[in-house]
Amino acid sequence: MSDPIAFLPMASLPDVLPAKQAFWSAVSGRLRDAGIAGVSDTLHQSTDLQLTWRKPELLFSQTCGYPLVLGLEAHVQLVATPVCEAPGCEGAYYSSAVVVRAEHSATTLEELRGLRCAYNNLDSQSGYNALRAIIAPLANGEPFFSSVIESGGHLRSAQALVAGDADVAALDCVSMAQMRLFRPALIERLRVVSYTEKTPYLPFITSATTDTSTVALLRKTLQDVLHDPASTDFKQQLLWSGIEVVPRCAYDVMLQMQRQATALDYPALQ
Repeated sequence: MSDPIAFLPMASLPDVLPAKQAFWSAVSGRLRDAGIAGVSDTLHQSTDLQLTWRKPELLFSQTCGYPLVLGLEAHVQLVATPVCEAPGCEGAYYSSAVVVRAEHSATTLEELRGLRCAYNNLDSQSGYNALRAIIAPLANGEPFFSSVIESGGHLRSAQALVAGDADVAALDCVSMAQMRLFRPALIERLRVVSYTEKTPYLPFITSATTDTSTVALLRKTLQDVLHDPASTDFKQQLLWSGIEVVPRCAYDVMLQMQRQATALDYPALQ
């Protein structure tokens, strides 16, 4: 049988990768001490997120809630949801900041009409689905933006705005707070126009085949690590202060946002 996989791909800033590794080193050591064999200190690396999330040996990972409700849930189960400390967060819920360049005159969503939009990727709750949901009531079934581009990540969306290649983007509030820590010169060039609706944050997951006792151990270990004073350094960078066990049904709001946008004849961000 293959060794357990730990996979934490949800990082919009390369600056936080060392903190993620430190977090996993703390978690993996406790799991081995508790009798989970074969747990590596090293995080699995893959560019194929969907394939890796579906592996039966997946012990621990993190995903966006939107791909979860779009079909990933058949292959995984929820472990817990991080509680984040950032403007725009409330408990295990988060939102996105709709941003423009600091010098732009727009102060309302309506004033974004006709601008160039950048989003990170199509299956992102924070960068795509949430933005589509708040634009749909304004669009009247017509294209709202003059152009829409896929950037490949929140950091790249922010950089596109600063470079003048786009005018507006939705950045998840945790990524934005991390940019404030690591890329202050970048974030000072942006200004928040509005926030999207709060939804559950990116959940920790495990394979659907993971037994209930291991799921319980993962939850206890996460709580212990995130409440350990020795974890302060990487917690301050990841902005995780604890976990909540959020029910799967709470993520259905993301599908509701998609359906409401479609009902308003705005099925795609445009």
